[in-house]
Amino acid sequence: MEISDDGAKALSIVSLLNPNELPLQVSLNRMYLLVTSLVEDALAVLSGEDADLLSDYDDRERQIDARRLLINRQVAMVLQNHQIEREIGINRYSAMEHSVMAHYFERMGDHANTLARIITELEGGLKLSIDAAPLSFLPIWLGALRDIVRNVYSKEIRVLTEGKNNLEEAIAALGLHEEKLMATSKQRSELLVEFRISEITRRLCGYTIDMSETLINMLLSSRTHIGTAEV
Repeated sequence: MEISDDGAKALSIVSLLNPNELPLQVSLNRMYLLVTSLVEDALAVLSGEDADLLSDYDDRERQIDARRLLINRQVAMVLQNHQIEREIGINRYSAMEHSVMAHYFERMGDHANTLARIITELEGGLKLSIDAAPLSFLPIWLGALRDIVRNVYSKEIRVLTEGKNNLEEAIAALGLHEEKLMATSKQRSELLVEFRISEITRRLCGYTIDMSETLINMLLSSRTHIGTAEV
């Protein structure tokens, strides 16, 4: 079961076994929250919060994977049946948009899960500041991803482009940071962990850039199609 609408006076609960009952946006929002909560909780634990925040990281990844499968089923139903399209309340373009985002969220979830596992397994032994690279770039990624998700409603190419540019700058800075790491005198074990976290951060930024580029292309294509149809 899933809560699809949490109002002030009532809850709307639907069955996940019946995909056409649950709005696609609810499924996508849940994926987004699961992915970002893994990273946010990882940063919180590194800031001194209780490690129990990450005790369910594997369960969260399973939920992310389950949501991807659900969205795939929903999108397939929308593309095959106009009645389902009306019931879910979304058109075919938006359905494909949600499918694209779900694909990237699943990939991000894999890396967010790896980050949570590293921090959990080290049990407080990680000597990295959240205010320094590579961890300092995770809030930049979180902010860019948040803006992209919100842009599903406004569909402004400018928002997607700005987020993409910020993340490209972050990846470039991470590359420079990794070059400097090679010249440090840190222990091999410490370097390995820091490189792994830097790679995770780059992958998160990279998948979000790919998502932005795909959504930009979809927006341009849809607007070109509309403009051609009006001629």
